[in-house]
Amino acid sequence: MLSEFTGAARELTEALLVNPHDTDGVKYAVARALEMPEEEARERMHALREQVLEHDVNRWARTFLDALGLPS
Repeated sequence: MLSEFTGAARELTEALLVNPHDTDGVKYAVARALEMPEEEARERMHALREQVLEHDVNRWARTFLDALGLPS
């Protein structure tokens, strides 16, 4: 589960996004996560890990410096 208000929510599309101020929505997401088939949970977690490993702070810094025209 991930708050829909985090910047990472746009990139971590396999997470169950929640509005942390919506208690019913959070309850639904917790129930969804607990009832999710194991294979689906594994696939989602695998995709999330790949996204995080591929788009780390070093990549962000290189992209930022490249956009500024500075050597990375």
